[in-house]
Amino acid sequence: MSLTGRLLTWWMHLPPADTHEIVIIRDVQIPMPDGTILLADHYTSRTNPKFPTILIRSPYGRRGFFGGMMALPYAERGYQVLVQSCRGTAGSGGQFVYARDEHDDGLATIAWIKRQEWFSGELATLSGSYLGFVQWAVAADAGPELKALVPQITTSDFNHFRFQGGSLNLEAHLGWSTMMTSQAATGLRLSSILAQGRRARKLEQAFGHLPLGKADLVVIDRPSEHFQSCLLHGPDDESWKPIDFSSRVADVQAPVYLMGGWYDVFLNWQLKDYQALRAAGKQPYLLVGPWTHTEASGGGLSVRESLAWLDTHVKGQPGKIRDTPVRLYVMGENQWRDFADWPPPARNARWHLQPGGALAVSLPPASEPDQYRYDPADPTPAVGAMRLGLGSAWDQRIIASWKHARMCWSIPARS
Repeated sequence: MSLTGRLLTWWMHLPPADTHEIVIIRDVQIPMPDGTILLADHYTSRTNPKFPTILIRSPYGRRGFFGGMMALPYAERGYQVLVQSCRGTAGSGGQFVYARDEHDDGLATIAWIKRQEWFSGELATLSGSYLGFVQWAVAADAGPELKALVPQITTSDFNHFRFQGGSLNLEAHLGWSTMMTSQAATGLRLSSILAQGRRARKLEQAFGHLPLGKADLVVIDRPSEHFQSCLLHGPDDESWKPIDFSSRVADVQAPVYLMGGWYDVFLNWQLKDYQALRAAGKQPYLLVGPWTHTEASGGGLSVRESLAWLDTHVKGQPGKIRDTPVRLYVMGENQWRDFADWPPPARNARWHLQPGGALAVSLPPASEPDQYRYDPADPTPAVGAMRLGLGSAWDQRIIASWKHARMCWSIPARS
């Protein structure tokens, strides 16, 4: 384990480890109130088994490099880490149902932790995406033992981000849903990662498949319950209320550090979580970098920032976090800047659509309306965007120019 830890320290530019003497207790059985057993791996120091505890709950598995990367940097720096597989995933009992069991299962797990003789009385949670949502699911009810949270590239509302602009985000949900339907029970394995090329080709076919209700069959040859539920229930359907914890964000007492990316599908909702905490009189921290959801370029930075946050609020070590709460990577300038709050100070200006698709501060003259042709079978492509899957920051002007030449596309003007 020390070799893995040293490699992670070098790769992520982490501060020196306190110890490489880490014991990993595999397949710890944690009973839920309904009798279901969830499995966890417990990373703890051989010399001090009563360090503060970090809880990480994952639907993607807990073994191999993925598990080590989540746990080792913290276990080697004065924490014990419990990495638990969510219900119905990677050997844990029960059936995985999208976001439905994370509140009850998470609180039952925290109650179990509090009863263990190795628990010091200090608890923290961290990690991102679904692993970030499970933090929000329990944060308001976890009790005073919860000292800090670090939800990354995620949101407290695990419903509405799938319906950006009111329409289903097909790229995000079809890909994720079919992946979880086929692989949740075993967890993500190396073989599944190596098969991503073949899977990507099937997804490209499925994105254009009609009827949409059978697109999941194109990818995995069977229906995906997670995908079908999004087609059956719109974003404001009552059935989604149990997976939306945005109304409880203001009740969270532990300090929160939110980390996101400008090209992450969760960003808009993560910023709402920040503003909800501010409206409740809290002082969360916020970091937004030039990353997509799946890019690893923020990995080392996020671990370093998380360690500083935990050391400050869990261990009570002052002077490890910056003074200003908001740090943003300014695109174009390509540099980090610090701000006192989000949104940063700005000067508002009103711009008006003009004939021919132009913008100006003056009111538009009377003109004939412009026209455009809409063909749902021929959407405007994108070389990068706010996505759940692969993508990045790319100059989109070549796409817009190509589309304009092909379709004579323009923005309707006001007459």
